[in-house]
Amino acid sequence: MGLKSGEHGVKALFRRVAPDAFYDAPSLSAVRDAVCGAPETDAAATARVRAVAVLDGNVLLMSVPESMRSFDELCAAFAAHVDAALRCASVVLVVFDEPEHTTQAKREEQRARDAARAARQPVCSDDVTLAALRVPDTLDELRSHPDVHALKAVRAARTVLYDAVCHWACHRYARRCCGSPDGDTVVFDGLDPRGFERAPDAARDAWIVGFGARADAFEAREERIGEGDLKLVWAERRVRELARDDARFAAVALVLVCTIDTDVLMTSLLQQAELRRRAAEDPDAEVRAIVCMRNARGRGAAAAERPAYACCDPVQLERRVCAHLWSARAPADEERALGVAVVCAAAAACGCDFTRAGVP
Repeated sequence: MGLKSGEHGVKALFRRVAPDAFYDAPSLSAVRDAVCGAPETDAAATARVRAVAVLDGNVLLMSVPESMRSFDELCAAFAAHVDAALRCASVVLVVFDEPEHTTQAKREEQRARDAARAARQPVCSDDVTLAALRVPDTLDELRSHPDVHALKAVRAARTVLYDAVCHWACHRYARRCCGSPDGDTVVFDGLDPRGFERAPDAARDAWIVGFGARADAFEAREERIGEGDLKLVWAERRVRELARDDARFAAVALVLVCTIDTDVLMTSLLQQAELRRRAAEDPDAEVRAIVCMRNARGRGAAAAERPAYACCDPVQLERRVCAHLWSARAPADEERALGVAVVCAAAAACGCDFTRAGVP
């Protein structure tokens, strides 16, 4: 929902209230080993089966450097992120928004954002504008496009671009995961894998497609979820269910939630409060979740020394936030859940995509 950032933003506030909930890490594997324990031998596969990585696909594709302008370079950058996650976890989920299933409030917010972006675009002749932003009709046309970043500025063209990337990635990871001895699994949630193979008059059908021995555990979801932020929450919850009920996931002890959107701090906080509230009726072994927010690359020598991820432990965050709210006594679990909900509502009221500059 586009929470405020900067010195007075939600992330900065949480860092002040709960400094021990945040830490830096050089890689996802380092986060895994810190939580699950470093492997005693060099059996990396043994460590990988203990983790599931959930990636925000919108963030991955929007953050590809401007210098990588071709479709092939975009695909290579996308695969590099997925491959890095596979080096840490044997199961990787990549989630995307589904514009067809977002709420009315979200669609109105998107229209307002598009209008603001259009007002900042330089004025030029129609032939130049149409040439840069026209939705490609074929994969060859997309491959020859001079700058695929321009397509991301138009939602219709962006959808075609992302579906084409998904089609390419499906072929890549079908080969990699088929018969993998380590049970490697890659799942894409929210893209139409047909890409340009979809007939021009056929409706877009974005759904879940996966590759590997355990992909079916995620493909069976019946509900449509429009926003990627909420899919991150669903994926975390689904892994916990599988760790309890599916022997193929019995070794899983960690979910790595990877994004740069600070909204994830709100959803993770609410999720942790709900888990605590249900603890008495749902006493299964806990699967930890760690939020991994990738740091911007930056430039110069200092950028090379900057940790790759800023991480947050929702267990510690919820504990510290509740201690901040109740300084004189320990609240009941039901009170904790309500208190966390009030904090999230207050954060949105102070300014986000839906409340704009904030509620007076």
